[in-house]
Amino acid sequence: PEAYDYFLRGREAVRSHRRSPVLEGRSLLESAIELEPTYSGAYAMLSLSWLSDYINGWGDSPDRSLARAKGLAEKAVTLDGSEPSAALQLARIFLWMKQHDRALTEAQRALALDPNYAMAHGQLGMMFHYTGQSERAIAPIETALRLDPYSDIYLHWLGQSYFGLGRYDEAIASLKRRLIRSPDTYVSRVLLAASYGHLGRTDKARAAWAEVFRVNPEYSLEHRRRVLPYQDPTDFDRVVEGLRHAGIDTSSVPARN
Repeated sequence: PEAYDYFLRGREAVRSHRRSPVLEGRSLLESAIELEPTYSGAYAMLSLSWLSDYINGWGDSPDRSLARAKGLAEKAVTLDGSEPSAALQLARIFLWMKQHDRALTEAQRALALDPNYAMAHGQLGMMFHYTGQSERAIAPIETALRLDPYSDIYLHWLGQSYFGLGRYDEAIASLKRRLIRSPDTYVSRVLLAASYGHLGRTDKARAAWAEVFRVNPEYSLEHRRRVLPYQDPTDFDRVVEGLRHAGIDTSSVPARN
C-alpha cells in the first residue's frame, strides 16, 4: 500500500509536465520502486519523467535523458508484458525516437490490453497527427475525452489535429478550452498564436505569442522543431508560417543546443 501511495502521488506530479513537479514525482516513483522492485507501472511512469526531460530540454544531455527513458520503459514491459501503461510508455518512446510504425504498434497493443484506457486512445490520436494523418487523429482523441474528461492534454492534441487539417477556428476553440483548464501551458499558446496568424487575426496572434514567453521565458521554436516527432519534418512549417503571417519575427526566437 505504501508503494502504491508513492506511485499515485508520483504519477500525478509527472503528468503535470512542469519541471519542478516532475522532479518531485520522479523521487516519489523511485521510492515506490525501492519498496516494490518489480512494480511495472512505476517504472513506466518513471520513464515518462525522463522523457519529459528530453522533450522540454530540461537536462544537460537530452540524448541521455531519452536513453534513460527507453531503458526504464523496456524494464516496465519486461517486468509485466500485460501492463497497459508499460506498453503505452514504450509507444511514447518509439514516437519521440521517430520510429513511427513501432510507436503505433505499441499504442495499439496497449489498447488491446485495456480498451478503456483513455490515455492510450489519446496517444494513438496524437501519433496519427505526427504521421500526417490528422483526420484519423480526431476520433481516438475524442474517445479519450469521453473516457477522461478531466485530462486537459487531450484538448491540446485535439487542437493540434484541427490545426494540422487547416481547421483553425476549431483549433482555437479547443486550445482556448485547454488554457482555461491549464493556464500555465505554453505549447498551447504557441499553437493558438499560429492559428490566429493563419486567420489574419494579427493582434490576437501577437498577444498569444507574448504570453508564451511570460509563461516560459526560455521557449525555443528551434528546439521544438528538432524534437517534435513529425514523420514529415516540414509539417512543423505550418506553425512557423502562421506566426509569420502575424508579422512575428521567428528568427529572433533564441535557439538552444
